[in-house]
Amino acid sequence: MSESKRGWVPEFSAETYQEFLNTLPIAYSVFEVLVDEDRNILDVICLYANKLMSVFMKMPIEELIGCSLLDDQPMGRKWLKTLYEAAYFNKSIHSIEYMPRSKRWTCVNLGPSEREGCCVITMEDVTTEHQNALNLSVLSKTDDLIIACAKCLNGNMSHEETIQMFLSIIEEAIQCDRLYILEEDDDGRYSMTFVRDKRLPPESDKEFQHMTHDDMLNWEEEFPGETSLEINDIEIIRTSNPVLYGKLVAMDIHSIYEVPLIDAGKRIGYFGAIGYGDVSSVDAKMLLETAGYFLTSEITQRKLLRELQEKSTHDLLCGVNNRNALENTVRGLAKEQRTVGILYADANGLKVINDTKGHKAGDAMLKNLSGILVDAFGVAHVYRAGGDEFVVVVPDMTQDAFMKLCEDVRGTFLAREDMAVALGWAWAKQSGMIMEVLHIADKAMYRDKADYYKHNDRRQRID
Repeated sequence: MSESKRGWVPEFSAETYQEFLNTLPIAYSVFEVLVDEDRNILDVICLYANKLMSVFMKMPIEELIGCSLLDDQPMGRKWLKTLYEAAYFNKSIHSIEYMPRSKRWTCVNLGPSEREGCCVITMEDVTTEHQNALNLSVLSKTDDLIIACAKCLNGNMSHEETIQMFLSIIEEAIQCDRLYILEEDDDGRYSMTFVRDKRLPPESDKEFQHMTHDDMLNWEEEFPGETSLEINDIEIIRTSNPVLYGKLVAMDIHSIYEVPLIDAGKRIGYFGAIGYGDVSSVDAKMLLETAGYFLTSEITQRKLLRELQEKSTHDLLCGVNNRNALENTVRGLAKEQRTVGILYADANGLKVINDTKGHKAGDAMLKNLSGILVDAFGVAHVYRAGGDEFVVVVPDMTQDAFMKLCEDVRGTFLAREDMAVALGWAWAKQSGMIMEVLHIADKAMYRDKADYYKHNDRRQRID
């Protein structure tokens, strides 16, 4: 630009210039930055502004033109340094700002004017574009969190470790006071199985056990048809839902999001967040509902595995451990050095009972037999090794205590008229000898069985 051009000032009147500015499709304004001889800012005055700028600033043009930024309007003092640098050092900036006055996201362009000491500001409403970009960012972050949750649940950690890490991902994302999982018990009640709470000690989940549905929020009755509960401020339901409001107040809950865990159309629990903070950076609803779906799958899978394990190590008829469990226990004790007591129990005359009274009678007798052993030694130590054979394995018990229990059990069986049981037992100081102890107890049981049949004609067995 030539020197003559640089010093050129348009020969427009203020009215003509104002009309021209009003035709522009963007908000436009000119500010003069007044400084003293030391370049200290004395004032910043709006010289010109068009109608769109008036709309942006929520001020009539008459008030906007001539107003001072030192009065903290219309844009605020934070812009003083930027305006000064544009007016005297030809600096330009481009930024996206939120304008509290207009409540809009605005693209602000600020640059030097042809006249020294002045600068030009243009503004464009980009609220929609900004919101779209924000939504994309929120969705992207939420997707990343969902993927992190899925990876966590598909890892190789234990169920306990998996759920705790899963909850930590959610907790960090929504900054809540409490995350909890309620699972339905076998008896239809609900217990808190996992909890992360910033306000309470880790054992606080022990307080919420075996609750009926009425003991809980039971919000489905208050909001029929809703698939989740979302209350950002409980005061909004004070009048409309007083019962639920009262429960939340009693529990010191001010905001809550809770989703039911549904498997095959049946509710198996709840997953909830209490006291969450600003969740504008993620889609909390999508995150928690998807997390609830993942949790349902994890809980269902865990229950299935537990049932399979139960079947593989437990006898379904008598409710005690089975032969697989016995073999596992024996292998473990063989590698240790602990005291161990072994008792063998074998039902005499089971075949006669099955043949004469039916298998239900035989099953009943086996249940009664195992029940006596469980009462004496505890269910964890009783194993059904075969059809009518039971083994008791008791580690860490003194010889005298074990022998007394065995004698007491013999007395209990001798007093029964509905069954005859052959018993044999042995005790060792070192469980590394467990195979020898099993052999000794087994032989003692067969001697007892032989003695029974010696004194009881086979034709006179229990009938």
